[in-house]
Amino acid sequence: MRAHEAARAPATRASGESPVLQLRVLVETDDYDAAIRFYRDELGLPEQAAFAGAGEARVAILDAGRATLELANPAQRRLIDEAEVGHPSGPRIRVALEVADTIEVTERLVAAGAALLSSPRETPWRSLNARLDAPAGLQLTLFEELEPLAERAGRPGFGTDASRAGAMMQSILTTRAAPWGPVATDQIDLPRSHRFDPAAVVVSVGAAVRWTNRDQFTHSVRLPDRTHFILRPGESATYTFRQPGEYPYYCSFHAQDMHGTVIVEARE
Repeated sequence: MRAHEAARAPATRASGESPVLQLRVLVETDDYDAAIRFYRDELGLPEQAAFAGAGEARVAILDAGRATLELANPAQRRLIDEAEVGHPSGPRIRVALEVADTIEVTERLVAAGAALLSSPRETPWRSLNARLDAPAGLQLTLFEELEPLAERAGRPGFGTDASRAGAMMQSILTTRAAPWGPVATDQIDLPRSHRFDPAAVVVSVGAAVRWTNRDQFTHSVRLPDRTHFILRPGESATYTFRQPGEYPYYCSFHAQDMHGTVIVEARE
């Protein structure tokens, strides 16, 4: 092998190791000095390097810790906005920074000029999140993990797509095969156990089924027609079923464990 070919040969990597060595995000800012003061001096990101070029060109590279790329579909983005802010908010690209103390960092950055969009609040996935409008046109989520990743992986709704799909199907089959069968009621509770109670109900065409969240965490009801209710603790939602059939639904926050079925029968 010639020397230049050897230089181009791809490096071997261990199984599961990412081929990307670093994720770097370039942000253009009109007020460079203000951005440097905020992110380097106030937030405390160490400066790895800084360069200056012709025409007053300037750039600084700040160490923001371990990088990950979070990809979410529009439904998940809406869920995150609802959990963190309470309404749709922010651009398609947002920067999330894990910190050791969300409350302390939020107070410090607001004092440094960031606009507070949402005070720190616990999310359904057990993190303490705050949302800020920060210099350089960035919307920031500050998040503090409240439990280890290994523990979170065992919670409802977490795991790989394949494991969630398998668990969901198994739970649906178990619900349908339950020996007690569906309950004739139009009232469904979400008690403090990550479930719908009763899990299967039967109603007549035209019935308005009501879900009430009695848990301490936010849940949702996702129906086959893509109707999607976000239910914070104490909130309720009602849906009128106008056609006979079987309507499976689930909680999009905890899809691994929380799903049920509404059976709609024609009127005699």
